[in-house]
Amino acid sequence: VTEDVLFVPSLTLATQAGAPRAHNVVLLGALSSRIEAASPQTWLEVIEATVPQKYLALNRTAFELGRKFLAAVE
Repeated sequence: VTEDVLFVPSLTLATQAGAPRAHNVVLLGALSSRIEAASPQTWLEVIEATVPQKYLALNRTAFELGRKFLAAVE
């Protein structure tokens, strides 16, 4: 049981980024703002290493929207 639950509108933010399918990267961005063991740059490097080039800009945007959302509600 936890009281630290936060709703992240990942589908809405992913649509704003350009594709609803990127909602998982929105959540990754939000999660990255809570895990201090790795810098945002490290997370982005992993995304760049695993995402096809044609989807890279979309995924970077989705990641940043997730981070910004969590920063705005805290």
